[in-house]
Amino acid sequence: MAPVSFIYNYKFLFFTLCAFLLYGNTLKNTYALDDNFVTTSRSNTSKGLSAVKEIFTSHYIVEEGGINTFEYRPLVKLSYAIEHEIFGVKPLISHGINILLYGLCLFILFLMCSRLFADYPPLFSELVVIFFAFIPLHCEVVASLKNRDILLSFIFSGLCFLYLLKFSHSKNFFYLLAAWLCFSISLLSKLDSLTLIVIFPLLLIVQKRVTIAYAILILITLVIGYYTFDTLMNILVDQSQIKRPVEFYENPLFVSDSFALRLTTALNSLGFYFKMLFIPYGMAAYYGYDTLHVFDLVTLENLIAVLGTAGSVALIIVYLKDLKNPIMAGLVIFFISLSMYLNLLKPVPGIVADRFAFIPSIGFSVVFVYLLVKNLNGNTLPQMFSDSSKKFRYVFILILCANFLFVFSRNSDWKNSLHLYTQDIKAQPRSLKLHNLFGNEIISEVIKPNSLIPNSEKQKYVQKAEASLKTVLSMDSLNIKALNNLSFIYLNFYRDYQTAKTYISRAYAIDSNKHEIVYNLALAHFNLNEFTQSRKYIHRAFRLKPEDDHTLELMSVIYSDEKIAGEGINIIQKQLTLNPQSFKLNLLLGNLYIAKADTASALRHLGNASRMKPGDGQLLKIIDVLNNK
Repeated sequence: MAPVSFIYNYKFLFFTLCAFLLYGNTLKNTYALDDNFVTTSRSNTSKGLSAVKEIFTSHYIVEEGGINTFEYRPLVKLSYAIEHEIFGVKPLISHGINILLYGLCLFILFLMCSRLFADYPPLFSELVVIFFAFIPLHCEVVASLKNRDILLSFIFSGLCFLYLLKFSHSKNFFYLLAAWLCFSISLLSKLDSLTLIVIFPLLLIVQKRVTIAYAILILITLVIGYYTFDTLMNILVDQSQIKRPVEFYENPLFVSDSFALRLTTALNSLGFYFKMLFIPYGMAAYYGYDTLHVFDLVTLENLIAVLGTAGSVALIIVYLKDLKNPIMAGLVIFFISLSMYLNLLKPVPGIVADRFAFIPSIGFSVVFVYLLVKNLNGNTLPQMFSDSSKKFRYVFILILCANFLFVFSRNSDWKNSLHLYTQDIKAQPRSLKLHNLFGNEIISEVIKPNSLIPNSEKQKYVQKAEASLKTVLSMDSLNIKALNNLSFIYLNFYRDYQTAKTYISRAYAIDSNKHEIVYNLALAHFNLNEFTQSRKYIHRAFRLKPEDDHTLELMSVIYSDEKIAGEGINIIQKQLTLNPQSFKLNLLLGNLYIAKADTASALRHLGNASRMKPGDGQLLKIIDVLNNK
């Protein structure tokens, strides 16, 4: 059976097999960067379908206290809630579903191309989608479970375009209504499809499928789709809680908004995507400062951007008389979809990212494959792959093989967060965020009961974390996370309390309202026998987070001396009046009264705690000892 006939007769099967060929090795991966947003206890999806109401009435990510909220993406969280309800929280299932969704994306893209380019041999659409499937920059979208939002957004956007094509042919308004619904749903997964409001009508005009009047009608329909999404979000979600803190390391444009910097950043970003689509060397889960020299006008990325843009303009001039040519459609898709990620209109967290190239790479695939086929086949588009020239077949297969090796290797990098950061720091040694993530991940792993790091290797990894965090400070001396994590290392691993105090004092000077910083400062002073200062900061830590176990334990130790136990009792008693049913506060008060030798009061509060947790054997033993005094 000829390849084209096979694809037409077994479309979804073929592209599913392609997806598993490329991404089957992700099935052995666990969780990596930001997957906790949709899979772990931090995400309400772990509750299954019982969390549906919460999913649709909350933002995609809500940090502690509701002060850090991101976009509204209920569709992707709903997909995980359904998955977890049926299968439980299992990375194998999640990765398998992502692969199936990628296969569905390829299938829908094939339908879009075969209908949009119906005047060309079916082989052309087949080659475009196969080339697109093998693009290495898609690894982040498929291998990173968090990025299922991009897959779902594309699937519903693609369905929207297919309905628009039906509408352009039949003028049946049912298809326009279906397109509106699909586009609205795509936005409920992620806002990547926003640029399609312009792209879809423009493609239909360029391909001479609709008149300008109908194109305007389609544009209005898609705009209504956006306002449908926006209205739904405003009804269901409390917008007053929106506050997305931004950092310098995410993008310098967040702190410096000059037009000159926007322009150099945009050129560097464009050059980055041109370079990575042709030669995907140095892929990373996060770029940010200082991976691109965004402050410089003369860079390799800027040169590539200028050459790529000049080449695109030349293609437009050559094919201007033939607007229906795939080249025009490809350039429309590439540049318009990429425009929202070039930092010119709005700063983008991370400056650039592999996942941002997902939709633009459709346009890139169309242009690249068209030029490759035409130039290596005597300016003709063959009907069958076997009819094409040997030169074309060899070149095309060689490109696919090279890309497959990139994909296969990159998938392995996403095995888990620790492995990902270890590999990506090698690829992007100047990424401040990656060094921060690496240091934090090592600390988290070393203190886990079932750590990925063998005991014999822990000391070496702690030293790696220290080196990475110091690299962060060499680029950003006011980075709070690095300062806090370094203090944690010196407190808990090196027992160098003076150095720990130096780092944490610098962090406290920047942000005195972050509980973890205040607690570490109290702990550093305590270990240096600076008890007055230690009590001062533990009081503040307690006010910031009264129910925190570590804070209560340190307070218990600090006030274990009979002479100052009364001071601690006064502090805890005030908090207990606000929360009298707190097991932790009653337990702590009981311990402090023991230190003060007030057995009656100790029994009263320990008794309250025991009634709240009647099965606590250790607590019952303490009460029994006190009763026998």
